[in-house]
Amino acid sequence: MKNIIFKILSLGVLLTTVLGDLVLQFEDLVYDVSSTGWSNFKTSTALSALKESENGCLGPYDKYATSASKTFGGSFPPHWSISFDLFAYQMDDWLSNEFVSVSLDGVVVDTANKIGSCNMDYQGGFYVNNQLKIFHINTTHTAPQAVIKVAHNLKYSEYFEWLCFNDLRMWIDTCDETCASCSGPAPNQCTSCPTGATLNAGKCTCPAGQYGSNYQCVTCPAGKWADTNLNKCVPACIVGQNSCSVCKDQRSCDQCSGGKVSYKGYCVSSCPFFYDNIAGVCQPLEKSFPRGQTIYQGLDGIIDSTDQAPFTFSFTTHHNPNQNFYVCSNGVRMLGGFDVTGSGNYIYYQSGTVPYHWRIRIKVRVYYLDSWDNEYFYLKVDGKAVISDNRDYSNFSVNFCGLSVKSYKDLLIEYDKTVNHSGTSFTLGFETNLDESTTNESFGISHLITVIDLCPNQLCTTCTDKICFTCVAGAFLDSTSICVSTCPDGTYGNILTGKCEACSPVCVTCKDSPNNCSTCQPARGPKAILPDCACQSNEYEIPPNPTCLLCSYKCLTCTSIDTNCTTCAGNRPKTPQCNCLDGTFEQDNQNPVCGICDQKCSTCTGKSDNCLICKGNRIKAPKCVCPEGTFDDGVSLNCIPCNPKCRTCSGNPDNCTSCSSNRAMPDCTCPSDKYDDGSPVCKVCSYQCGTCVGNANNCTSCAGNRLPQTPQCPCPSNYNDAGYANCVICDSKCNTCSSDSKNCVTCAANRTQNPPFCTCPIGTYENDKANCPSCNYKCSSCDKADNNCTQCSHITRTNAPTCDCKEGYFDKGTIECGVCPQKCVKCKSDTECTVCSINRSNAPQCSCNDGFYEDYNGECRVCHPNCTRCTGPGPNQCQTCAGNRIEFPTCKCPIGTYDDGNPICPKCNSACSSCSGPTVNDCTSCSGNKIYDSSSNKCICPKNTYDLGIGYFCAQCNVLCDGCQGSPNNCIKCAGGRIGFPSCNLCPDGTFDNGALTCSKCNTNVCSTCTLSASNCITCAPGRRNAPQCTCLTGTFDNGISCETCDPICSLCDKSKQNCTQCVAGRSGAPYCGCNEGTYDDGINVACQKCPNQCQTCSGSNSCTRCRGDRINLPSCQCPFGKFDDGVSEMCRDCIPKCGSCQGTSDNCTTCKGNRVSFPTCQCPDGFYETGDFNCALCDKKCGSCSGSATNCLTCSGKKINAPDCSCPSQTFYDSVLKDCSRCFPTCQTCTGKFPNQCLLCLPGFIMRDGMCQGEVGTYVDYEANQIKGCNPTCYECESKQDRCIKCDSSKKRILQNNSCICMEGYTENELKQCVSTIKPIQSRCILPNVGFGIYQDQSCECPDGKFLIESSGRCAACPSQECKTCNSSKCITCQDGYELNAKGICFQRVTDQSTQIVLFVFCGLAISFVFISGVVCFLREQYKFFKVTTIPQTVKNNSNTILDASNVKLQEQQSLSVINNV
Repeated sequence: MKNIIFKILSLGVLLTTVLGDLVLQFEDLVYDVSSTGWSNFKTSTALSALKESENGCLGPYDKYATSASKTFGGSFPPHWSISFDLFAYQMDDWLSNEFVSVSLDGVVVDTANKIGSCNMDYQGGFYVNNQLKIFHINTTHTAPQAVIKVAHNLKYSEYFEWLCFNDLRMWIDTCDETCASCSGPAPNQCTSCPTGATLNAGKCTCPAGQYGSNYQCVTCPAGKWADTNLNKCVPACIVGQNSCSVCKDQRSCDQCSGGKVSYKGYCVSSCPFFYDNIAGVCQPLEKSFPRGQTIYQGLDGIIDSTDQAPFTFSFTTHHNPNQNFYVCSNGVRMLGGFDVTGSGNYIYYQSGTVPYHWRIRIKVRVYYLDSWDNEYFYLKVDGKAVISDNRDYSNFSVNFCGLSVKSYKDLLIEYDKTVNHSGTSFTLGFETNLDESTTNESFGISHLITVIDLCPNQLCTTCTDKICFTCVAGAFLDSTSICVSTCPDGTYGNILTGKCEACSPVCVTCKDSPNNCSTCQPARGPKAILPDCACQSNEYEIPPNPTCLLCSYKCLTCTSIDTNCTTCAGNRPKTPQCNCLDGTFEQDNQNPVCGICDQKCSTCTGKSDNCLICKGNRIKAPKCVCPEGTFDDGVSLNCIPCNPKCRTCSGNPDNCTSCSSNRAMPDCTCPSDKYDDGSPVCKVCSYQCGTCVGNANNCTSCAGNRLPQTPQCPCPSNYNDAGYANCVICDSKCNTCSSDSKNCVTCAANRTQNPPFCTCPIGTYENDKANCPSCNYKCSSCDKADNNCTQCSHITRTNAPTCDCKEGYFDKGTIECGVCPQKCVKCKSDTECTVCSINRSNAPQCSCNDGFYEDYNGECRVCHPNCTRCTGPGPNQCQTCAGNRIEFPTCKCPIGTYDDGNPICPKCNSACSSCSGPTVNDCTSCSGNKIYDSSSNKCICPKNTYDLGIGYFCAQCNVLCDGCQGSPNNCIKCAGGRIGFPSCNLCPDGTFDNGALTCSKCNTNVCSTCTLSASNCITCAPGRRNAPQCTCLTGTFDNGISCETCDPICSLCDKSKQNCTQCVAGRSGAPYCGCNEGTYDDGINVACQKCPNQCQTCSGSNSCTRCRGDRINLPSCQCPFGKFDDGVSEMCRDCIPKCGSCQGTSDNCTTCKGNRVSFPTCQCPDGFYETGDFNCALCDKKCGSCSGSATNCLTCSGKKINAPDCSCPSQTFYDSVLKDCSRCFPTCQTCTGKFPNQCLLCLPGFIMRDGMCQGEVGTYVDYEANQIKGCNPTCYECESKQDRCIKCDSSKKRILQNNSCICMEGYTENELKQCVSTIKPIQSRCILPNVGFGIYQDQSCECPDGKFLIESSGRCAACPSQECKTCNSSKCITCQDGYELNAKGICFQRVTDQSTQIVLFVFCGLAISFVFISGVVCFLREQYKFFKVTTIPQTVKNNSNTILDASNVKLQEQQSLSVINNV
């Protein structure tokens, strides 16, 4: 059923038929019960509380009136199904087996019992055990009429129980109008045809030239056109009719006028609920999102109980159990509603699995019914409220549903909410906080649509509209934040971060990690080594540059730069640069071997004798000759030194050829003022000496004025030794001095006694004489003269060195200055000023300046600005006026000026005769012919005049101006609509000059510009040509107003744009010009579009009307599952066997077959391999992955190694419980299990003893060190520790106690750790069993086989097991014949080929059976009991098998086994 149309008209009236749709045919008993035509007609109009706006129901019916019926129709149009509603009221107390039934045409179509208890009062307070049942019937129907019958089986009268009914609505689902009868609504579901039509495959075809219309074959009338695809007449679209302004094609309107919008080719007032108005066209809601997808759209038609899925209800309070929907008196239907949902009763929608998305839009109608009192409705998404709306019934408008109480009105609200959301499903909750019964206040919903905005692709799991945040397993975020299944070249998928991360710069491509290259950068060279793309040994790289660069010829290998060698070539030393060593040289720029230098050179270059550095004491490379002061003896490597007195010598050291320094030839002796100390240079005598010998101070004669007292040569008395030949006299400030003439020892005259300085005292100054003179009285200190003060004598003085009196003081000839009067800045005395203080003048009197007055403090204060002289500060205390002001003492501004607060009053603007400010806007009266505008306080020119600029007069503008400026023709604005600014002497385009002020208009429908007359065109209006007539262009037509473009489908048209006289290519059938068969009109392009490859015929790019080849499912015409459309072929092509479905190519899988994963490639999952028939089979458990067969491992599972065999490594075994390799016992090389007795081969250093890898008897294994160590000498055997004995040597008279071997009773341990007897020989006797004292065997106190001696009592006791031959108290030492002893002292029967031992371990009450060949014993980590079951072999024909027979089982309890810890 589709396009449900409700048209509520008066009672019982046959409504307008809408063909091919579900149409409301009748409403009966809706607003009153006066309808006729019902058999057994009864009315109960007194039940005013029945429902909102109801006046009663048909009834009451009880045991005396059991049914009522009515016939509807008689001339129904052709249809295929019928639906109707009926409200039935089950009043008072019905029995459980009583019911009401509804029949259609004599067939019962539904029944209803009264379910449970009720709390509904439909009788206005009379009784509350009433219940409503809303029947909704939907069934196939083709008859021209329908008979409805309501019946019941009540057993009592209306005083106890009764029935009434009302609100009957009937719909029929009509046939397509090409059919006379049908089995469904489609054009190909006809069962018979109109007269003249033929039936073929369910489709009726009218005779040539006729088409289906209103169930007849007709020639299409005016206003309709023949749709050859639909084979029917359809309404034609005509511009100007039905509010259409632009037709899309012959039958569809594309643009509407009058505020209407286009919906499916029709102009409507507003878009339907599930559509948005986008640019005047109704678009599905999913178009509001860039990648919108509708998840649910429904509850917009006949809502009944069958519409519950995917909705669920939460019922916690009473509700009507008959239905989960409700229908109001006005026909409004809702899910939930009156007596269904409200307090504690809610509605939920579950989406199921949806694609990955980032936001969701929810639009729904919510009905608020009856007595809501400031209560909330909640819309929740995944339990979180996104809408919380408070409502009160006092604001509800109309009582259309629920209770009949008139004051309780109802409200309908449409909600439209968009919220951010991610995930693969969502739940909507429709809840309230209502607190009264669902018959007092309730709610319902209808018209629900949910639209999601998909992620950029479906590899995203969380996203926004443009980027992904997280990806599905196996996909990765690329650099643009989009999830990709394969990362771009240069990146790899990091499974830890989920991102495409950069490969190493050396890789073109990499996998799993940045350095695991699969292809190398070309710059790495052809010999780069995968997977790390390493450079050759004689190459290096400079990251991030991937290029492999050649090392220097000096290097065998290098790093970072070509000269940073890590190993060197030839005889070069191992240094980063590999340069030649001293004594060698670079032979050329490419020779890796260094040449050897000449023996004279430490270093050389280019050739062997081209020295850079000389050896020994040689100089002047590159020749390396002997230095001055040496000579070459022709033999030695070093040059031989000359005698020190020689500068040069030859042949021998004393043969000087020139002298050193200050010596003289021929003997190189010293001058008279110098002495010879044996060095090359003669040394100078001391300054005291004239001559000296031996050393500088050993004078032989004295210099200067010194006393001739050799060898010291002192100064005379009163002279100072200044370090010169002559002695110096003392300075004048000294009485006496030391060696320095200025370094006084005592001071002269009045100088301060502070030798050696002897400074002048304070108050005097230095004159370079013995006595220091005094300073002037102005100075406390001075320098070089008495009046050159360095510090003044008093604080009233300043400015050293003069130290004059400060301002405000005068010099009275004493140290301290006198104070000037207040009115003086400077003065000569206390009565005579020389400089006046501020605001005063006229020294020496210093009276106040003009503009100031003297206050009572004797200070000069400022007059008011208007005064030049005044008696006080006020504006009315002027004695004379400032500026141009007049009339003291007030000093006002004269006329024609204004007061700006300054002494001089400025003149008014020339336009003003009086003013309050400087501008023309400040006039208070005007001059000349200007007028005063009181609204703006301005002097302005009169209208259409301009200001001459002389201030007083305005001149007249040109008549063409609407105002001018500066000159009469300089218009501010043009008058009469003229242009040509500023002269305004031109007419605008579209007008012409008629000689008057105002230009006349051209005929703008024809002309752009004209002259002399309105239709004498100079240029044509757009779309016209050939002035001055200006006819319409080709492809347009004259509509009487303008040239209008023909519809794009027309190459020519006339009188209207859709009235084609010639069609464009690809179209035919003027005047409508529809698309030719095999093409369709896409509503965008003029050219008809070829139908898609999948369509034989179509009505759109995705809407086939007949499928091509083997495609199925109109209108999409998809390839069957397992096939794909290659876009060319008529038949769908097969996908490869790996694909469940594919797209584009056979190997581009969109779903995978079987257990395959990772579309589009659909590989076998990890742990599976591909068989020859393209199935994925499970690899063997030993493989991580395999190929070709289950056991041909590519990688090994767990800890296994060595694919393809994948065996456990040495010292491990395969653990069938853990499904992996586990460690053997530490002493085992190979083993079958983790216990010590499961070793097959021992590690070196260990031997197989008692079934375990251990040392010789008397040793134990230290498992921490994994070494064999000796037991304590007292132990025969020990375990885990040296002193932890597990067996003692009875021959040494020791027994086991608490893991120690102690001496037997009657023995004690001596210092040699030997047990010696403490019993006297006379008492050494044995006790016979059950007899008394006596010797048992050879007087040796030994027990027979199967028994052991109890030392403390001397008695023999039975061994722990009868299989023991000899034993101690806890285990066997040797076994009986046919038995073997294990490591724990237990004897087991030897197992032959025809016998098996089964060891049953009892663990916490549970028996676990293990079968071991050769009696293998398993040691567990706890203390266990175990039993041995010996099976009796039986012979079966041709086969010897071991059969476990309960009758032949011998069960014998064995001893408890101790645990071997830390295994």
